[in-house]
Amino acid sequence: MICLATQAISLRNPLQKRGLHTRRNVIDDPPRSHVSNRKIDRTTPGRPEEREILMEFWNSTNGEWWTDAGENNWGNGDHCTGNWKGVECSGGEVVTIDIVDNNQTGELSESLGGLGALDRLNLRTGGIGGVLPASLVKLTNLTYLTIGFHEIGGPLPAS
Repeated sequence: MICLATQAISLRNPLQKRGLHTRRNVIDDPPRSHVSNRKIDRTTPGRPEEREILMEFWNSTNGEWWTDAGENNWGNGDHCTGNWKGVECSGGEVVTIDIVDNNQTGELSESLGGLGALDRLNLRTGGIGGVLPASLVKLTNLTYLTIGFHEIGGPLPAS
């Protein structure tokens, strides 16, 4: 089940056809044990192509202007073993991106759909605009998506 939180979402959307639920303006995150059964691993190096996707995300959301830009380790070393704030990996694959209220702006990059093991994408609160990338439907492991309190518009990607 995906919990999709946005500011304005029609309750009749393509995600519900896949048994996914929607909520409006969710503030509280579910307990992490309800989100992923994967073991977080900070010792296995990450896949280079996933590092590239994360850096595209960082660039497209103006990461140099994030509130914690000087201390979040993004871009330094390996994304799985280098303690990038808000990134968690399992077996060298990104399973979580958790960037909340961090002055994110810009738009979400289409390349996010390349993070095949991603099961939690929490981007609550910021100034991200544009539309949801169509590639998000490729994230078949995604169980939690929060994009509330942004300026994202348009329809949900069709599956």
